Amino acid sequence: MSYQRSYRGTHNGGWKKGFLCYNFKTNEYEIVNFQGVWPVLGESVGQSTGLKDCNKTEIFGGDIFRSLGNIGIVKQKEGCWIIDWVKRPNALIEKLYPHVEEGEVVSNTTDNPKL
Repeated sequence: MSYQRSYRGTHNGGWKKGFLCYNFKTNEYEIVNFQGVWPVLGESVGQSTGLKDCNKTEIFGGDIFRSLGNIGIVKQKEGCWIIDWVKRPNALIEKLYPHVEEGEVVSNTTDNPKL
């Protein structure tokens, strides 16, 4: 299995996916793909984990993930993709991979910042 690093970010209210660049002339992040170059909001940028959830949806950093009734945010820590559980007292941060088959992406922190 080959892993191609890809990113996503918001442009004019929609999501763009591709390679991430930084434009030093405009001080903006940009997503570059076969359709063009898109300036995106820096705080919306998320890196692909290379994994898909139970619905075959690609999982990105910053996604809100539900697994076995628990909600967490997908993050990268020390080179590992983890789930930081939100409403689970004393919960340990867990690796993302074991939860992929039964879990699903329900939103992301850009579209749902209050979580």
